[in-house]
Amino acid sequence: MNAALSGSVTRKGDQSGDDSGRRDRSTWMRRATRLAICVFGLALLGLAPAALAMTPARKAACDTVLTLRGWHPPLALAGDVPETQAVSLLRDHLNWQRNVVTATRLDPDVDAVRAALWDAVRDFNLSGLYRTLPTEDGDWRALTLQGRPASSAYRVSRIAPDAFDQPLGALGETTSQLSMRPGVVPPEGPAGDRYKVRARMRADIGPIEWANVLEAAWMSLDHLTTTAPLPAPSGGGFFGGTGSDAEILLQLQPAFPNFFRWYLGISNIPDILAPDSARSPAEHLHLVVQLDQGLREHYPRVADYLEQIKGFISAQVSIENDAGRWLDIDLDSVQQRLVVDAWVKDGHLVPSRDGTPRLDAIDPAETLDHLSYQSVADIKLKALGVTVRLDQWPIDWTYRRSNDGATYDGRIVTQPKVSVGGAALGFIPTGVVDAVIPNNIEGIVNDFMQVLTQSNGGAGAKLDVSFEQVSQDSSLLSVAADGDMLDNFFVRFAVSLINKRVLPDSAQVEGLKRLIGAGLDALTDDLDILVAAQHGMRGAGLTELVAQCRDASSTW
Repeated sequence: MNAALSGSVTRKGDQSGDDSGRRDRSTWMRRATRLAICVFGLALLGLAPAALAMTPARKAACDTVLTLRGWHPPLALAGDVPETQAVSLLRDHLNWQRNVVTATRLDPDVDAVRAALWDAVRDFNLSGLYRTLPTEDGDWRALTLQGRPASSAYRVSRIAPDAFDQPLGALGETTSQLSMRPGVVPPEGPAGDRYKVRARMRADIGPIEWANVLEAAWMSLDHLTTTAPLPAPSGGGFFGGTGSDAEILLQLQPAFPNFFRWYLGISNIPDILAPDSARSPAEHLHLVVQLDQGLREHYPRVADYLEQIKGFISAQVSIENDAGRWLDIDLDSVQQRLVVDAWVKDGHLVPSRDGTPRLDAIDPAETLDHLSYQSVADIKLKALGVTVRLDQWPIDWTYRRSNDGATYDGRIVTQPKVSVGGAALGFIPTGVVDAVIPNNIEGIVNDFMQVLTQSNGGAGAKLDVSFEQVSQDSSLLSVAADGDMLDNFFVRFAVSLINKRVLPDSAQVEGLKRLIGAGLDALTDDLDILVAAQHGMRGAGLTELVAQCRDASSTW
């Protein structure tokens, strides 16, 4: 499929099964391929998109074609199925996710322990959390839950710990488990108790193959960094300005008008591409998400929460390995801004070194069955005038591909570089604070990190994500975290201060649920626009629609 339309570049080995890369594509995929050929062919004829005015018929044709293009990445998740089945799967996903966010119903025995668990987490009271977990199995205690879609709600019930691995039989079903046990306190090392904490979750995400997940990701990256050779209707557009950034957004608008209307009511997109992108053989993605005053107008409780953490936490995360740097993420709570920076070529991430993309470091035609890399974080926490920096904190990751999915294994084995500065309450130097407590602030952080990185017999704390296709109708997404925690008065006091700033209160949680629910509602409404575009495509045919959209005889 032409990358200008879909961003799809198929790698050898990125199909599930030996013959999946040779299967005939579904009806909607074949139509999308024809659409790419039509668009590309007309582009070669030199029909450049000038812009002055657009007739209603041309605008309708362009809206239909751009809507099909915009929805191509999420529909690709469904794989080789008829278009109606792909739309149905996407709609079911949006429905159960919305119910999880806005209509979760806890059974009475789950609701009975919810408040105590939340209080223990907020206070970082590990001994209290351990005692609150209702099920005992030797020295382990656990809370194991099952989630199931139920009409217009999402029901959460308690199940036995050994039922965590039970088969999941329907889209949206989940099992989750929080378990703990006391650990052995070594004769040497930081003072305090030890607890092994394990959190796990499994979700049935329906008939989705890993190859289709990759294909959808590549298409999405391509759509964010390039435009199709099609005019973007400007009448009634949400986005102003000129240049590549505006053209990308205008081409996405016909597919997602309700989502953009919701999004632009609370934030904006100042940037998508860096200025040097036009001078490079790869596209320089520099996506900026900036919240604005509309958030307080529409979601005041969410605005209160962000004000609560404003200036408290900022983080920069880089994904890198020997090939170079693949991705940068910058979270600035002061500016309430998120920046994602990467180089992209034909929908694929490209590593860079010293700000220059290394196209020779990857070959999209080769199989990617194994990859090792690090995420390196710089985190700054500031409260009561004291600044704590956790710099160059690495997590080692390994990606492995299998016949039925993929796994990401993360290990935290190295402590960050800890530094403390500032003045407590604005006037008490941190050295004075250090003098009146048995362990200084930097020592408390290092003690906690030492225990964490020595988890699992020295192998480090674990963060694992896996994707497994278990049947033709079902794939499982699994997430697990496992590590040793230090529990003493000073760690409890320090982490509880962080939690009380970072964790939202009940009113703020309701506000966040309303915000996310509204975004999912907007996408559901946009799905109806896709269905209408598919009907329009059937009536006119792709070639005719593209020709109408690219009609050179009209005045622009």
